[in-house]
Amino acid sequence: MGIVCEFYVVKDKIIDEFLAKPSEFEDYFEENYVYVFGKFHKEEENMFYCDKAWDVARYLFQQNSTTLSELLGREIENTEMKSYIKANEVKKINEIISQITLEQIHQTYNEIKIVNDFVYNSERFIETKNWKYVSKHVETFYKAFKTAAENNAGIIVSRG
Repeated sequence: MGIVCEFYVVKDKIIDEFLAKPSEFEDYFEENYVYVFGKFHKEEENMFYCDKAWDVARYLFQQNSTTLSELLGREIENTEMKSYIKANEVKKINEIISQITLEQIHQTYNEIKIVNDFVYNSERFIETKNWKYVSKHVETFYKAFKTAAENNAGIIVSRG
């Protein structure tokens, strides 16, 4: 099966509530943001979905800029694989990734190197050329960070 990754564009206030009471707020977040019929679940507006190649996309961005070490945020303790990036950091990350072209990322796409560097789930991509599939994930990163930056918002990253 494998782990997927979702980006939720939220105001820093939501992140602060999550950090203050992570185990209590996680249920609220799951019900209202993650659940497909949740009150605040709006795909391609405040929720951006990456399938199984999300970590390959992360890796490719980081191959193009050494300043993207926290591209998936900081862990929210006492939660199941959730992390956060506050609005100011989102803006900085967006500035960096928006200067990296899809062509530059494609030039660093080397399936053997990705597997040898133990990128999560990368062994799935070694058998056939999967740039088209991976590039969709790269584009999701672009969209999520651009949307958050334009809305002066942070991001909660959920993997699971």
